[in-house]
Amino acid sequence: MADTIQDMKIKLDEVGSNTREAMSILRKVTVEKPGPAGDKNKRIKTVDGILKKLQASFEATIKELPDNFSASVEVSDIRTKLRDNHHVIVTGSYNSRYFETALAAIKGMDYDYKRSVEMHTSSDWRHIDPEDVDLVLCRNPFGNLSYDGDKSKSMADIFNSMMHTTKGDDNKTLDIIMVTDSAILAKCKQFHDHNIFEDVVNVFDDTSETHPADLTLECRNQDVYSAYLPVSNNLKDMTINFLKQYRICSGQVDEEILKKTRLKFKANKAVVLTGPKKCGKTSFAVAIASSYDPSQCILLTEPNDFKTIDLQNTCLVIIDEFTGKYCYDKKDVYKWYSMFDHLYNATTAGQMNVIITCEKSKLDKCCDEVSPHPLLEHRVNMPERTIAIKQEMLLRNTESK
Repeated sequence: MADTIQDMKIKLDEVGSNTREAMSILRKVTVEKPGPAGDKNKRIKTVDGILKKLQASFEATIKELPDNFSASVEVSDIRTKLRDNHHVIVTGSYNSRYFETALAAIKGMDYDYKRSVEMHTSSDWRHIDPEDVDLVLCRNPFGNLSYDGDKSKSMADIFNSMMHTTKGDDNKTLDIIMVTDSAILAKCKQFHDHNIFEDVVNVFDDTSETHPADLTLECRNQDVYSAYLPVSNNLKDMTINFLKQYRICSGQVDEEILKKTRLKFKANKAVVLTGPKKCGKTSFAVAIASSYDPSQCILLTEPNDFKTIDLQNTCLVIIDEFTGKYCYDKKDVYKWYSMFDHLYNATTAGQMNVIITCEKSKLDKCCDEVSPHPLLEHRVNMPERTIAIKQEMLLRNTESK
């Protein structure tokens, strides 16, 4: 019995040692998080790719603020509310530069940019936790150019959760700064009443006796934006339909050519896919676009469509057969060239990526009769599509008969 007890003691010591080691590992890879009833649950730490994108988006945005930006007096109010209440809504009219003022307020505080994120939709919220994040920049939460009812409703659904994180839990406090247009904010308040709207800082336009503020500007701009909004929505729908139409064909393109095209596209931010008729240019364009979220892509059908693009949320512009799909039109080419100047500036600034398709003979004619354009420099020549597979299938069917 003494020997048996000694063996059991040795085994229990081993179990105890293994248990302590296992508990140590679990503590390192788990975090506590409030459950639905307020009790604490534990979850496993995982690498969140979306959280990384939100962090990268914030770092890119904060770098856009010029070093010489002169912030308005409201910047001190923003910082005070963040320190005292850990949340604030920054708003203003079109020319008040309220977004830049919000960034200036953030820059003047001791936030770790590696622990700061930029969110645009309510779905981003579930990837944010005080364990990993200190500051949330919520950009245009209720709509970009105009009030978005669906987006506002989904944001309102998480207001309670957002306010809970700003109150702190075990010394873990999250700061939230929302930035939105004043007219859109007023519209949102009509439909969603919440105490999150109590801490608002309104950034006003610079004004003086010689340069008074134009109080009618917001109304006039609202009319302009409302005229553009249906066009913008139509472009989004057309883009989604375009991508769906060529989705199957895009999965059947030549992988070797696609790899080379992606390398050139990544290096230059713009690429022109050219070749003979029906060589699969459009399928290659959609194959490249597959690495983007459809909401980040826009298909331009006319040069003036560029004015309706949401430049803050659009990453990829696709222009299919700009010289004319059915016939060459020199007048349209001139209009596209005028727009290409703006698009080229956006690509060189790192704000936009561009894919253009064009039949080779028309592209050569365009460059000869008008002029070469820097946006059209980086070309990928598509070979003529082969029909060998179809012929082989036809031969097999004939033999079987």
